[in-house]
Amino acid sequence: MGGAVIQRTGQFSPAEQVAGDNLTNIPVYEIAGAGPEFDFGSLEPIFQLPVLKNYLQPGIFAVQIGGDSMEPIIRKGAYVGVIPFDGEMVEGGIYLVRRPPFGLLVKRVYMDANGGIVLRSEKKDVEDQPLPYEGFDQIVVGRVVWVWQGV
Repeated sequence: MGGAVIQRTGQFSPAEQVAGDNLTNIPVYEIAGAGPEFDFGSLEPIFQLPVLKNYLQPGIFAVQIGGDSMEPIIRKGAYVGVIPFDGEMVEGGIYLVRRPPFGLLVKRVYMDANGGIVLRSEKKDVEDQPLPYEGFDQIVVGRVVWVWQGV
C-alpha cells in the first residue's frame, strides 16, 4: 500500500503522503458498488487501513471503491473515509449510500426541483439516479470525508 496519498474531499484540499510513524489503522468493511445490505456495527472488517492520525474522526470507517463513476476525483481501487450519517446533508457533498439491489455506492447528493434526491456521478456519461425524499435517512450511510489512493 506504499505510494498512497490521503486527501480531504474539499476542492482545494492538499494531498498528504501516507507514510511514517504517525499512522493508525481504521477498519475497511466492504467494496462500494457491490454487496448486500449489512450493518457495519455487526460486521468484521476485511482489513485495517493505515491513515494519518489527523484524518481520524469519531466512528470513521473505510470502504474500497469498486467502480470508476467518480473518477477523476475518486479512482477505482481507492479507499474513502466515511463518517456515519448524522441526518444532515450538504448539497453536492459526497456520500456513501445503500442502493438495493446495487449495494453500496459513493455519489454526490443533490436536491432536485421537486424536493427529491439525486445521486450524481462525476462522469458525465453516467445518468443521475433520482430518489424520493421520504426515507433518505435509510439510504444514506455516511459522508465521505477523505480519499486514500495511489499516486
